[in-house]
Amino acid sequence: MSARVKAFGNRHRGDRDFSNFISRGCMPWALVNEQWQNIQNRAQELTKLAEFNTNAALEAELGNDWQMQPYAWLPLKANNQDMVVLVNPEQADSFKIISLRPW
Repeated sequence: MSARVKAFGNRHRGDRDFSNFISRGCMPWALVNEQWQNIQNRAQELTKLAEFNTNAALEAELGNDWQMQPYAWLPLKANNQDMVVLVNPEQADSFKIISLRPW
């Protein structure tokens, strides 16, 4: 088995060992860990999403108690439709892309 196949099979183990074969873009967990402080500084409060989305859309994506959830968000620029990345400020490995408008 080649080193490249092994690297993909061992997702979190050996990331640094195969850095010559795999670009950082193929290892999103490594990018998130390295940039976590930057993500925390740029994340915005959920209440700001109410400026760009209807209450019904917010409740559909986040639930009825969306204002009480411990998440923050970042905008995600996409080709067809811009979206929102939810992040949990307490955990670097907890994020989710949802279909809400960031602007």
